[in-house]
Amino acid sequence: MIISNSARSGGVCEELWDVFAEGNVVTVDGYPGGRSNYEVLNRARSLNGTQYNLFDWNCDHFVTYVHGLKPQSPQVAITVTIATLCVGVLAAVKS
Repeated sequence: MIISNSARSGGVCEELWDVFAEGNVVTVDGYPGGRSNYEVLNRARSLNGTQYNLFDWNCDHFVTYVHGLKPQSPQVAITVTIATLCVGVLAAVKS
């Protein structure tokens, strides 16, 4: 079982590993924060049913929060920065 937060499931839920993986290989990418496994699991389970939001509560936000860190999503920050730069360049070209 795994506790995840995704658009596919609509938010935080506990699901079978195979359902989560959807046939893909899943790798562990470190262990952020200093909370014990028990604390992380309890924090994750306490959020069961919390609704997914791409910009405010996605998988990155969920992982950092349950590990006791500030909820943040580097992927969203990078995407917003690139989109802003593209809009700026397009505006400059049209001027």
